[in-house]
Amino acid sequence: MSKKKNKVDLRDAGLRIGTILGSFFFKSEHLHYGYWDDLLEVNVDNLSLAQQKYSAFLLEHVPPEVKSILDVGCGVGENARLLLDKGFKVDCVSPSAYLTEKTREKVLDQCEIFECYFEQVETGKRYDLILFSESFQYINMEKAFEQCMRLLNPGGYILICDFFKVRPQSAQMRRAISGGHRIEAFFQTIGRFPLEQLKDIDITRYTAPNYTLVDQIRKTVILPLVQTVKDAMQSNYRCTSRLCSLIGRIFFRKKLEKLSYKHLSGNRNAENFALYKTYRLFLYHKQVND
Repeated sequence: MSKKKNKVDLRDAGLRIGTILGSFFFKSEHLHYGYWDDLLEVNVDNLSLAQQKYSAFLLEHVPPEVKSILDVGCGVGENARLLLDKGFKVDCVSPSAYLTEKTREKVLDQCEIFECYFEQVETGKRYDLILFSESFQYINMEKAFEQCMRLLNPGGYILICDFFKVRPQSAQMRRAISGGHRIEAFFQTIGRFPLEQLKDIDITRYTAPNYTLVDQIRKTVILPLVQTVKDAMQSNYRCTSRLCSLIGRIFFRKKLEKLSYKHLSGNRNAENFALYKTYRLFLYHKQVND
């Protein structure tokens, strides 16, 4: 029996925890950012509404002639369900076993779900539009566009809504605000393919407030909880506390330092996100004479 079958997928576990907490505390199963327009106050109570606004913004930019869509990195299937409700034919790509299960609960047998990475999708189907909603950052760009060329109908579209790096970050800042391809590398890569840019919309100002919310949770929930646990361990379990601290430093020092800086340093905020990232919606058209 292979040991790999018993190994816990940490990313899958993290997605599971995030979905459970989001559903219980924020009344939302969306895994993407919220779109905070000027009328929406940034607080936990409004997160679900902000995420609904993000999905609505996304759907507004699907060209009217599109009939079939491949949703790459479909999360828990919320956008796929919305697209189905609008009358689109939708298939999904989901490399996570847990998220695939959650998506099937929403779309039932209305979608084919490819349980693999986007680069591994093999099908005779072709699509009018390929959608990347906060999933493009996880995919090799060259391979992503090569696959899009294979899976798109002539004259089809690529819709990308995601954030990109706009300037170099220190190692510590990368821990606080990670992710995203370099925007210059994106333009260089996509320029090698027969794709015409139709839209480039910067929505950084509407997505950066998600980090204001993260910082609010850090200050009001995470820091008090961490301090409470520390105080309890130091006052009641001095030996155990020292032993745990020693074990942590020996075996998990780098991971603990990374997590501590990411969630407790205070650098994970809207100002730094807007400084180092740009959140864009791109719409590209596959040229017919490719």
